Amino acid sequence: DGSGTISLAELEFCLANPELQAAFYALGLDVTDAKTLFELLDADGSHELDVEEFVVGCVGLKGNAKALDMEALMKE
Repeated sequence: DGSGTISLAELEFCLANPELQAAFYALGLDVTDAKTLFELLDADGSHELDVEEFVVGCVGLKGNAKALDMEALMKE
């Protein structure tokens, strides 16, 4: 939407694209649950992802498919 941030709806829309799913899969990220991924990446709880949250969060979860599960458990 040009805001410079990503909302959950925007992430869900983008992750419906098979090419983007493949790119995340190549990084070792399971993006089948967009809401959980979004919540894990939203470090400041603003319900919007800025560039830093998105990149740092993805790098932190990269290569460890189970990291999403572990991070989700730790946030609960």
